[in-house]
Amino acid sequence: MSLDFRARTQKLIFHDVEFDKFRGIMLLDESVLNLLPTKPFSLSQISHPTAFETCMTTNKGLAMFATRDIVAGEIIHSENPAVVVYPFLILNFDMTQSNVYRTLFDRLDSPIRDQLLALNTGELSTACCVEEGIVRNNGFAIMLPIPVMDHAPESLHSGVFLDISRCNHSCNPNAFHEWDLPSFSLSISARRHIRAGEEITVAYVDPDLPRDERREKLKYMYNFDCECEICAVEDKGRRVYCPLPSRVRQKLEI
Repeated sequence: MSLDFRARTQKLIFHDVEFDKFRGIMLLDESVLNLLPTKPFSLSQISHPTAFETCMTTNKGLAMFATRDIVAGEIIHSENPAVVVYPFLILNFDMTQSNVYRTLFDRLDSPIRDQLLALNTGELSTACCVEEGIVRNNGFAIMLPIPVMDHAPESLHSGVFLDISRCNHSCNPNAFHEWDLPSFSLSISARRHIRAGEEITVAYVDPDLPRDERREKLKYMYNFDCECEICAVEDKGRRVYCPLPSRVRQKLEI
């Protein structure tokens, strides 16, 4: 599909969404928005004993740490997104890309906006505003329903979360994330036993990829050089990790 055709047919809409604890904001194609449930999304039926806290690290900013032992397979946390963005923006209206992202953040209530603005932006390019940098550097891939039609928008969207976006990457992660459309929430679960005090990490890219390819993707997508324990050793023959569940590996943005 040509960019010109996308520009003529794409109709993006800012849409407020009410959750149990806060109000989020989405920028979606109208055809996708029309497929979402109209009833309020609720996490009231999803309850997990508190298992984590966010703490400052020496070199990675704030991160998630286990406050108790977590068994393999246990759901650690479930959370609704504060911001959801269709990542393939074709600006066919009188707004710059920076204005689009600033408008998203401006529509949030001040406490939620302030928490998001405290997230790491990475190294910003001169053409990228702070708000866009936060979405690009902290967004998780989520899949939304799309209409059955020619030239439908992509299912892939980006969601930014108040807590889960603090979860750092590792090529040997101890947790994985899954998106649940009915509750409109992202959950992180333990891949293995996690000890109290241990940092909780997920994989931003497929850890089965060769080391150089993983690092290249992480640099391109998130603009950082991975220094996890797996990347610190030789790639071939010395890596030991628990394979991600195939259903999760297929959902990673690669």
